[in-house]
Amino acid sequence: MLIKKYPNRRLYDVTNSAYITLDDLASLLRKHDDIKVVDAKTGDDITQITLLQVLIEQQQKGISQSILPNGFLLQLIRMQSETCNKSFAAYIDMAMDFFSQNTINIESMMNTNPLGAMQAHWQKILLKGVKGYVDVMSGNKGKDDI
Repeated sequence: MLIKKYPNRRLYDVTNSAYITLDDLASLLRKHDDIKVVDAKTGDDITQITLLQVLIEQQQKGISQSILPNGFLLQLIRMQSETCNKSFAAYIDMAMDFFSQNTINIESMMNTNPLGAMQAHWQKILLKGVKGYVDVMSGNKGKDDI
């Protein structure tokens, strides 16, 4: 889905030919719609900046609580100037995909035997996460499913 952002800060949904708000955009994202946001004047891709604005606005309005701890945010800021940020971004992307795919499994385990099942499940996740990080750092991303 293509969204254009105009200088007056208005967002225009090209697909549906309608102006939308950041709240509307958040609703679309929750429905798993993929988006690309471009600056209407320059054509620059501003998707990442817009997604950050959605997170900030949702938190400011009390619609959602912050899921990013301060320490993590500080590390992100510090990593912006480091050369490993591409590897880290790829790792975070894979980790979030893995987490999303396994959320249903985690929730079902909580209804059965939370302690035993969760311990075994998190051990598997940790091992896969470490393997994924090693693969990304060594350039082997994509050779094995994580």
